[in-house]
Amino acid sequence: MYLGLLSLCLLAFGTTVDVIGRYLFNRPLRGMPELTELMMAIIIFASLAYTTHIKKHVSIDLFYSKASQRVQAVIDVFGSILGSIMFGLVAWKATDIAFITMNTSTVTDSLRIPMYPFRFSLVIAAAITCLIFALQGVLASKQIIGKKEI
Repeated sequence: MYLGLLSLCLLAFGTTVDVIGRYLFNRPLRGMPELTELMMAIIIFASLAYTTHIKKHVSIDLFYSKASQRVQAVIDVFGSILGSIMFGLVAWKATDIAFITMNTSTVTDSLRIPMYPFRFSLVIAAAITCLIFALQGVLASKQIIGKKEI
């Protein structure tokens, strides 16, 4: 959460400096589009892990709220399995891309910033999200078999 928040604050500050420099002094902040792209990846994936943890994803509960607790738990397990699989696949494929980026020494065009640390941050955030979904699925499955949430 804090990594995403820090990235968002840096992005807001950098964008403000860029706009002021561009319109008042005709000197935009060099490389700001690159920094924006790199920070947005961190902001989005760090936010996904946190949002999953606090269970605040956008959802439509038209039928869910009217269902019994057991049916809600079944829906939660199904959603958790799908989320865990999806983010597991994202983490797996992103790991391949991160290692390729590191081995080829890929850098940004303007500022020459190495891209692999940002790619690995995506891997870590996706893996954490995958684990959170898996844990939530285990907790929901305990409700199905009659045990209360721990």
